[in-house]
Amino acid sequence: MKILVSTAVLLLALSLALTTINCGSTEVTTAKLAISQKQYDKAEVSLVQAVQKNSKDEEAWFLLGQVRQELKHYDEMNDAYNHALQISDAHKVEINKSRVYSWGQLYNAGVVLFNDARGFGSDKEDSAMICYKAALTKFSAAMSLEPDSVQTYHVAAVTNVAMRNYDAATSLLESVLKKRPSYAEAASLLGRVHYQKATEALTHGDSVTAKMEYTRSEEAFQKAYDAEPDSTDYITSLLEACSRTGDIEKAKTVTADAIEKDPDNKFFRLAAGIFELKQDRYPQAIDQLKKALEIDPEYFDARYNLGVAYLRWGDALRKASSNASDSGPKKAVKKKGAKQEVKQDETYMEKFHLALPELEKLVVLHPKDVALWTQLGHLYALLNMTAQSKTAFDKVDELSK
Repeated sequence: MKILVSTAVLLLALSLALTTINCGSTEVTTAKLAISQKQYDKAEVSLVQAVQKNSKDEEAWFLLGQVRQELKHYDEMNDAYNHALQISDAHKVEINKSRVYSWGQLYNAGVVLFNDARGFGSDKEDSAMICYKAALTKFSAAMSLEPDSVQTYHVAAVTNVAMRNYDAATSLLESVLKKRPSYAEAASLLGRVHYQKATEALTHGDSVTAKMEYTRSEEAFQKAYDAEPDSTDYITSLLEACSRTGDIEKAKTVTADAIEKDPDNKFFRLAAGIFELKQDRYPQAIDQLKKALEIDPEYFDARYNLGVAYLRWGDALRKASSNASDSGPKKAVKKKGAKQEVKQDETYMEKFHLALPELEKLVVLHPKDVALWTQLGHLYALLNMTAQSKTAFDKVDELSK
């Protein structure tokens, strides 16, 4: 994900504004002279002296905030502005503009650091982490200036996800959704974070935590789907979460509603087909995937999953046939010379043969697709096409290097 730079800086380019009053302190007068000469360090010293002498000097606090903006001391700037506003609203408009401008500066600096981190390869992970941490520092300062900016919270969450700080990302995204419940992108990211945490919990054998995280993932994806029900990504994510939690009825409702609303949407048909495939409901999956291909005959994902559906259906029939012949009563026995053979149900071969042209057609168009060659190699093996299977798996090895 590449974060885009905010246009706030372009829209709110400010110059340091000097406010004159009839009766200013010596320190404020000295500070104004230093500001006019861009001696901001000197100006800050004078203004700190001014507010120490008179903590109710609103102008001194205001100017101190502006000087600290120039020095890029944003936390201290914000503190000075808060003091000024507590005394009066005399410079409220200027302070608000200054804060937005500074927010834009910090936000954009964070974005640059984030994108720099994304540019590092896997062999420079330490360098990437340094940039991510620096980006978070900028985003954190930006949030203190504009606490209602959900955009900043979101990019900070994205940065934490990149660093695998999932708890921090979760907290930020929950804050975003409290501020804006209909922020679909944030809800979707929260769903992915919970899904990742569930996957990691399963890796460590913690099924209880995994179940809880999958449930939270489903809840988050539901929010994203509710906000943007036409999004294929959100529908697909919600269906995947439902399959993990076992909420099959919800998944059926979601797919049925989407297809009823837009029956000619190939993405919805694909999502429905993949969901049915994951439930091992092969005829239903094949029906949806075929409809997707009727809409778009060149739809790679639909044709790939159609081939996989036939392959998995045939494999399931083959295993069922093998188990039945091993444990059940023997079929009729035919004699061939001195040998005896058990006649088995081989209807599964029909499914394998239906899968073959789908996958072979795709591998011609996508000769560097490792997953495709892997499935094809497995299929060739099941069809006893030994030479072709070897060729396919050799291709997998070649492409994986």
